[in-house]
Amino acid sequence: MKWTGRFIRFGCALLIVIMAVILSGCHDMREIDDMAYPLAIGLDIGHANVLRMTLQLAAPLSIGGGGAGESGGGGETGGGGKPISVITIDTPSIFSGLNMVNNIISKEINMSHAKVVVISRDLAEKGVEKYVQAMTRGREFRPDMFIVVSNDPPDEYLKEVSAILENNPAKYYELLLGKEFSSYYPEARMSDFHNAFERDDVEAVAVLSGINPKESVEQIDEMSRIGRKYLDEGRYEAGDVPMISDLRIVAMGTAVFKSGKMVGTLNGIESVCLEMVTGKYRHSYWTIPDVYDKNNVIVMNVVQRKKPKATVKLQDGKPVIDIVLDLEGDFTSLQSTAEYEKYPEIVENKTSEVIRQNIMSFLRRTTDEFDSDICGFGRYIKGRFLTWDEWKKFDWPSHYKKSEFNVTVNFKIRRTGLIIRQMMS
Repeated sequence: MKWTGRFIRFGCALLIVIMAVILSGCHDMREIDDMAYPLAIGLDIGHANVLRMTLQLAAPLSIGGGGAGESGGGGETGGGGKPISVITIDTPSIFSGLNMVNNIISKEINMSHAKVVVISRDLAEKGVEKYVQAMTRGREFRPDMFIVVSNDPPDEYLKEVSAILENNPAKYYELLLGKEFSSYYPEARMSDFHNAFERDDVEAVAVLSGINPKESVEQIDEMSRIGRKYLDEGRYEAGDVPMISDLRIVAMGTAVFKSGKMVGTLNGIESVCLEMVTGKYRHSYWTIPDVYDKNNVIVMNVVQRKKPKATVKLQDGKPVIDIVLDLEGDFTSLQSTAEYEKYPEIVENKTSEVIRQNIMSFLRRTTDEFDSDICGFGRYIKGRFLTWDEWKKFDWPSHYKKSEFNVTVNFKIRRTGLIIRQMMS
């Protein structure tokens, strides 16, 4: 018994020593200061190789605004340099490119803080599924990265990113692409983008963005000379917005994909319709023509009251899709002196019809032009099939092009703003 107790105490002590060594070991430790963190990755068709990859690297001392005496190890003093650095390289694959970049910079590349993937329009139309698969499988790539399709080459696009209102470019991407107060482009994340590639009941979408080419008012004036004097604020796409700004990057519109390839684009108002139909719409301002005076408009702040209802049924082999939207709104601007506050039903009917027409036009484009179910209507009919083999045999993508739509918009005005009624003389 005496020797047994000693063996037990010795064994416990040995176990504690072994656990202390194993659990507190730092053999795989990596210091933050020894890593380089790209904030964005750009993908384009290569010329010297298959893929042209661009990395937008963060300069921590410049972003953090270190003291005047701090130095970046041979670079500019802390807080005085550029917050980002851009590297472009032609490579056979994404991870091969990371290896090549590690031969250029002193720190090891770590993708765990990347916020956005910028894909050129040319590469998107050629197909990006294999690159999305690679990033999804990679442990360092975050599933919540934003997906952007750029009208301009990513190497030029990422050089034009300037976070004037934020010190941190990463915060700029989060606020620009993930904000809740704009519906002119979708919130496209890597996880949803990849899942849409793997499924046959929904197609993928991405944010459409580009560099604003306009640098003077005269360039805006040119738009009126070619017959574009009046357009609703949502009728534009990225790169086509009549705007001058020190912020050169514009996000507006949606890139539409089918089977891993980009097949077209939606403008701002069509992107709003996409958000409404999919239930992701929050709120935005709608400009409605005045009921009685064509020279005036009514501006409504439109909010989605509840999730949309959608049903899909087959009639004579054609999908018939019924959609019911419940919206509400506030009077934001009334340019005429008509007492619409007294009779809101007139404006409610007009607003409902305008929204319904825009949604019908958008849905017809998804069938006639894109042949792409970006709204995910296939999910509503999928449950009608008992087995997976029956669903695959049905082949929903081949049926979607023949779809017919019935859209009902229920719209109610809840508030009239700070003006309750007009003062009539």
